[in-house]
Amino acid sequence: MKKRNAFTIIEVVLVLAIAGLIFLMVFIALPALQRSQRNTQRRQDLSRISSAIIEYASNNSGDLPFGSDEVGEYFDVDFVSKYLDSSCHSETEYLSNGLPAYSFSCSNDSFRDPNGNEYVIVDMDISESVVFDFIESNFNEIYVSDEARCSSNGFEYLGGSRSKYAIAMVLEGGAWYCLDN
Repeated sequence: MKKRNAFTIIEVVLVLAIAGLIFLMVFIALPALQRSQRNTQRRQDLSRISSAIIEYASNNSGDLPFGSDEVGEYFDVDFVSKYLDSSCHSETEYLSNGLPAYSFSCSNDSFRDPNGNEYVIVDMDISESVVFDFIESNFNEIYVSDEARCSSNGFEYLGGSRSKYAIAMVLEGGAWYCLDN
């Protein structure tokens, strides 16, 4: 009888087990990698908005596109179309907590949350420090405030510092990302 070269059942099971472990590791790691990429995009979008705010202020005698003055709260609804994406137009709405929010409909995808939703800029006209732990936010909501800076867990109020601002958004996983000047 001639001996044939073939794999034993143990070798086949071992190869299948190793392939299964590799598949399982990829299956577990892929969502975390995708979440990380979406959060990176959100951070980049927030940096882009911060740069646009600085450019706006330099073109408007140091005034910010949002805040409050003697007349009341204001938001320059042309801010996004002039400084971020010319294909956008703004719509004013109010969140369930009563904060004014400015959503932006854009004809292209250059100013959208990585999940495909329109960004909404929420104007938090604060008069005291705010802790983010108590804010329920969607991933497409960007919180802005004048007279503020980022603290370890929210916005710190800086009364009388009209040229100071802070912007923040929640990332997937529940952490907040905040930028200020």
